[in-house]
Amino acid sequence: MIQNRIICAEISHVSTPISVREKVSLNKDTSQKALLELKQKLPEVYILSTCNRTAIYAYGSNNRPLKDFFSRFGYINQYINFYDDTALSVKNLMRTAAGIESQAIGEHQIMGQIRTSFEQSKELKTMGPYLNQMVQKAVHTGKRVRHETDIGRSNVSVASIGYAVLRKEISIFEGKTLIVIGTGNVANLIAKLLEKHKFQQVLFASRSLSRAKSIAKEHGGIGIGIDELSKHINKADIIIGGTEGALNSINTQTLDKKTPGTKKVFIDLGMPRNFDTEIKKIEGIILYDLDKLKDMTYEGIRKRTLEIPKAINIIEDELDDFLDWYKLREVSPIISNYWKNLEKIKEQELLWLLPKLGSFSIEQEKMIRKFAHRLIRKISNPSFKNFRTIADNKYQKESPIETLKQVFDMQNVNVFVPKKKIIVGTRGSKLALTQTQMVTDALRDIKPEYEYEIKVIRTSGDEGNLHETGAFTSALQLALINNEIDFAVHSLKDIPTKTIQGTMLAAIPVREDVRDVLISNDRKALSELKSGAVIGTGSLRRKIQLKKLRKDIEVKFIRGNVDSRINKMKTGEYDAIVLAASGLKRLGMIHYASQIFSIDEIMPAVNQGALGIEVRENDKKMHLMLSCLNDQESQICCEAERVFLNEIGGGCNMPYGAYAKIDNDKVILKAIYSDIEGNNIIYEHYISHKKQIHQESQKLARKVLLAFK
Repeated sequence: MIQNRIICAEISHVSTPISVREKVSLNKDTSQKALLELKQKLPEVYILSTCNRTAIYAYGSNNRPLKDFFSRFGYINQYINFYDDTALSVKNLMRTAAGIESQAIGEHQIMGQIRTSFEQSKELKTMGPYLNQMVQKAVHTGKRVRHETDIGRSNVSVASIGYAVLRKEISIFEGKTLIVIGTGNVANLIAKLLEKHKFQQVLFASRSLSRAKSIAKEHGGIGIGIDELSKHINKADIIIGGTEGALNSINTQTLDKKTPGTKKVFIDLGMPRNFDTEIKKIEGIILYDLDKLKDMTYEGIRKRTLEIPKAINIIEDELDDFLDWYKLREVSPIISNYWKNLEKIKEQELLWLLPKLGSFSIEQEKMIRKFAHRLIRKISNPSFKNFRTIADNKYQKESPIETLKQVFDMQNVNVFVPKKKIIVGTRGSKLALTQTQMVTDALRDIKPEYEYEIKVIRTSGDEGNLHETGAFTSALQLALINNEIDFAVHSLKDIPTKTIQGTMLAAIPVREDVRDVLISNDRKALSELKSGAVIGTGSLRRKIQLKKLRKDIEVKFIRGNVDSRINKMKTGEYDAIVLAASGLKRLGMIHYASQIFSIDEIMPAVNQGALGIEVRENDKKMHLMLSCLNDQESQICCEAERVFLNEIGGGCNMPYGAYAKIDNDKVILKAIYSDIEGNNIIYEHYISHKKQIHQESQKLARKVLLAFK
C-alpha cells in the first residue's frame, strides 16, 4: 500500500523575484482550473495564491503532479520550495497564517486570503478531511498568534508602507489628483489611508464600472472604467494600482513626457504588475512595486520581528496538536468500522427484543433505543480512549493496529501501517532539501513499507563558519549519535575523510555530473569575457584553474546559495560565476550555464556531484536497508578520491582536486595540487585495477607531494 501524506510546493517573495511570481500568480478562474486539474491526480488539493506567493498543498503519495504543474511556467525549479512530508507542509501554512512569512510581518490580510481560498476549494470539492483540518488549524494558529503576541500591533501592512512612501515623495496632498485602480482589499486600504488628506480629485477605476462608482460613492470620489484611464492618467499626480494583470493603456507611449521639476508617483500593488517598468525611465516618474516596498525598513517591522520567537512557540504547540489528530485519523477506518459493527449488533438485538415486549408506546420504544445506544457507547469508550496510544505505536514490530483488525474481524479495512517511521536528517538549504527528497522518493519506491520524515538541522556552516572541519556535517552526525535521526543525507564532498566515531557511510547513490560550469551575463563563454572580467567563486581550486585558463581575469570570493550568487552577478557585482553542474541539475537550473568546463579544464573537487548517506555504526538494519541505494561504480571512484584526499590532508576548500572514473576493470584517477597563489600547479594521474585503488591512490598523493616540494 502506497503511503499518502500532506505535501506542498510553493513559490514566495522570500526567494523569488516579482518577475517570476507574476508568471505563476493565479486569479480566481485560473486557480479553479488548477484545482480541478490537480484533483484528477491527487486525493485532496488546496491552492493559496496571493501577491506574495503561489502555494499548492495536496494530500497524496508523491509531489510529481505539483512539479508537472509548475513546469508549464518555464525553468523556475530553483524558486520552488518543496515540503515533502506532513509536518513540514503544515508548519509552512501555519507560519504563513501567522504572518511570519509575509512581506509585512504579522499583516492580517493573509488570514482572509487563506479563508477565501479555503471556501473556493470546498466549493469545488477538491479538499478532504486532511487538508480541511490543516487549513482550519492554520487559521486557528494565526488567530492565536495575533491574540497572544504583539506581532500584529505595529502598523506595517503593505497599504501603510505605500502610504509612508507617498508621504515621503509628496509632502503636500492638497490640490493633487489621485487615481486608485482596482477595488479589492488593498485598494480599499490605501483609499482609507488617503482619506486623511484633501485632494483636488480622486478617481476610482475598475473593470466593473458599477463597482468603481460604488466605492467612489463610499469614499467621495468619481468612478470610471479602466478603459477611461487614458483620459485621466496624465493629469494625475498619484496612481495606485491594485488590480489583477497589466494595464496596457499605461506605458511609455501613453504617458506625457514630464517637464523638469514635476513629479508623478506610481505605487504598483498588483500581481501580475499593473504598470510597465519602463515608465520609470521617463523624467519625473517614480515607480514602486511590491519588491521595492519589501526592501524598505520600518520601526514597526523591527518590533514585530521581536515577536517571532513567541509566534514560533505557538506554531510548534499547534503543530503537535495537529500531528496527534493526524495520527489518530490514520486509524479512523478501524474506529468507524468498529462503531458500525456495534450499531449493527444493536439493531439486530433490538429486532429480536422489541416484538417480545408486547405492546408499548412510541415514547417507551424511544427510551429502549436510547438505552441500547448508551450501552454500546459506554462499552466502546475505553477502546476509543486507547486508539490515540495505538496510533502513536503503529510503528511497532507487532503493530497494535493489526491486532485490533484481527480482534474485531476487520481484515478488509485497509490502513497503511508502516514498519517504522524513519527520521531523515538534512541541512535546510534548498539544494540540501532537494537532494534529501530525491533520496526519500527513491526509498519510497523501493521500500514503501516505511514512513519517511525529514528533519532539518542547522549546521555551523549555515551560520557562516566555513573554515571549521565538517562545518556542514558535524551537527548532523551529532544528531545521528544522539538518536535524533536515523540517517543523514550529505553532499559527500562535505564529509571529512576521517569520520567521527560512531557513524559510517551506508550508501553512495549514482553520482551526478562532476563538472563545473560558468554562468555569465549575456551567456558568454570564458574566452568571450572582457579583459579584467570579475568571476565569483568560493573555491581556491577553481580560482587557480580559472587563472590558468585566462590570466587577464579577476577572480573574487563569493558566498551564498545558488540564487543569491546569480543575483549578485545580475546586479553587476560579478561578470560571471562558477558553480557545480550537479547542484544546478538537481535544482533544475542547468539552463543557466554559459559553458560547461571539461575535466581537463577545471578538475572537480574530491567527491563533487556525489551524495553520502550516513548512519550509526551499530545500526546494521538501517545500513542494510539503505544499501539498495548504493551504486558500486560511484562508490569505488569516490573512495579512490577520498583515499587521495586523506593522504594529501585538508578539506574541500584547499587548492587541489581529484576525479576517478572506471574504464572496464581499470580505475583512472586524475589529480591536481597547487600552492595558494597558483604559481606551482602539479597535475598527475594513475591507471590501476579496481582491487588496488587504495594503495595506488596513496602512491599518487605521495607522488604529487614529492613533485610539489
